[in-house]
Amino acid sequence: LFVSLSAGCCYKLVHLNLARNPFSHRKVRQVTRSVQEFFSQSCVLRYVGLSATKLPPQALRFLLQGLATNTHLFGLELDLSSCELCTAGAQVIQEHISEATAIRSLDISDNNFENDMVTLVLSVGRCQSLHHLALGRNFAMKSRALTDLLHRIAQLIQDEECPLQSLSVCDSKLKTGIHILLSALGGHATLAELDISGNNIGDTGAKMLAKALMTNTKLRSLTWDRNNVTARGFQDVADALERSC
Repeated sequence: LFVSLSAGCCYKLVHLNLARNPFSHRKVRQVTRSVQEFFSQSCVLRYVGLSATKLPPQALRFLLQGLATNTHLFGLELDLSSCELCTAGAQVIQEHISEATAIRSLDISDNNFENDMVTLVLSVGRCQSLHHLALGRNFAMKSRALTDLLHRIAQLIQDEECPLQSLSVCDSKLKTGIHILLSALGGHATLAELDISGNNIGDTGAKMLAKALMTNTKLRSLTWDRNNVTARGFQDVADALERSC
């Protein structure tokens, strides 16, 4: 497929979605060369969906290296969710993501990154070209490690030099852990968009969210569905929004 794409579609292809087509491991060397060639030559590509393709680390490396040498692309949305990248994939991303300046939006959710999340978040979060980052379903870890990770994310989004404008931690079941992020949101957070859906924050979390919204002046889009919030929690948020408008 990538041999054909690199030969005929580099100058016109804008949208490429290969989600749920598992990558062949039998001819990895041959295919990865064509992957690198395609991503180094593409001129107008805006979206690449590779979700649930079981992308091998070597293929990911060539993909990012191809983008690193591409001088035509900018504003690319790259979906690498549910690829089972694990530690090997995390290391590849940390090594090459800063060079792939074409990427504006990166989805690395659901990749078994738990043991590598702290270093991964710090390296990815400081990429100057990256404005949107999706991290959901990578938080299944012990409470102490989770607390440390959430504090790192909180520090990142409060850093005035952080280029991130949008963050998603959806479907991570953070529960009370979300309080750490919400506290940061009420401070000097630079985010314009935040997705905390599917985290079971309950009414206590809704109250924390309400408090954060009263002092936040940057946020423009907030997604927080599927959080087991009752009418009381919604009322707290509604009251906070009414006061802050």
